[in-house]
Amino acid sequence: PFEKIGIQALNLGILLAALIYFVRTSIIDFFSQRQGAFNEQSKKTERALKQAELELKDIKEKLAQLESTESASISRANVEAQNTKEKILLEAAAQAEKMKADVALVIHAEVYKAKNLIRNEIIEKSISTARENIRSSSQTITQKSEKGFVSDLGQVKA
Repeated sequence: PFEKIGIQALNLGILLAALIYFVRTSIIDFFSQRQGAFNEQSKKTERALKQAELELKDIKEKLAQLESTESASISRANVEAQNTKEKILLEAAAQAEKMKADVALVIHAEVYKAKNLIRNEIIEKSISTARENIRSSSQTITQKSEKGFVSDLGQVKA
């Protein structure tokens, strides 16, 4: 069996030598490319880590600044809210006064209009009453005049 094993070992050795000879450069290139990609990815990761650490530091600083100015911000917001409230109240009061003035003008106009209607009606009634009084007075005067004329005529005839 040494002969068979020797031939197989020789074939395996030739195969490995040919494989190594033909594939050696591509294997070396593959692993060197892989090493380069790994190194590049490692550098990217390192840069991203540094960037994340800087951003974390910046966020912590901002958070600390916000916490330290929290009471000042709240007091400023309260002052602004109070100022806004006062402004709204002043505007509401001004609008209420304007509405009162408008309503007073409308009421005065309506009262004036009603007074004019009442005056016109009183004048019309007075005129119609005066006409009726004049008619009745003129009829009475005419009747008295006729009676007086007739009695004067009766005295003249007699």
